[in-house]
Amino acid sequence: MMHAMGWVGVTEAQLISASIHVLAALFGPQIFLFQIGPLRFNQIFVYLQIALGLFVTLNSMKTVFTHTKAKKMDALLQLLPLLGVICCGLIWAATVKDVAMNNVYRRHSLLTGLLLGILFTHLSNQIIVCALCHMPYPKQWILLPLPLVLAYDYFGWGASSADVVFGVYLGAVLLRIGQFIFNFIEEITNFLGIYCLTLGPRQEPASLKAR
Repeated sequence: MMHAMGWVGVTEAQLISASIHVLAALFGPQIFLFQIGPLRFNQIFVYLQIALGLFVTLNSMKTVFTHTKAKKMDALLQLLPLLGVICCGLIWAATVKDVAMNNVYRRHSLLTGLLLGILFTHLSNQIIVCALCHMPYPKQWILLPLPLVLAYDYFGWGASSADVVFGVYLGAVLLRIGQFIFNFIEEITNFLGIYCLTLGPRQEPASLKAR
């Protein structure tokens, strides 16, 4: 299905990724070590991800520059929050090589991955919602503490309290995203006069009440 970015987009990337996981489920993780010419399958998969990511990114930027009616620089500045999360994640992950640095990322790698993942997902969801509703992209105040939490842990400013600082920020992020999801569902159900995950008599939509 063709869309604004052509024939390859986020959906196609997700389908390719899902197909790779299905192959691993069918043939086991050893399939990633299968030799195809000079490269292993896992290496080919990484190169494919990089190539596909670059293609989608460049195609998206081309679409913005050719179709946007707003200021193109404003549109590009909306990428800064996502790039900020990516940079913080890369810096944090790079510290794993240093065995002497027993930081939060090494002690709680799953929770750190959860934090970065839900932040990236939250930003992506807001981009989608704002694009569909033709709304301006909001300021991402939730990201302001992230570099401070990273620096607090990276430089060892408080080794004994680094876990507490990280845990408080993770809890605040989960609370904020949960609030966003709840409010988003509530606005949709009120506007359309429907229920979420339940069946019942249809109510008068808020869009009709406002008339």
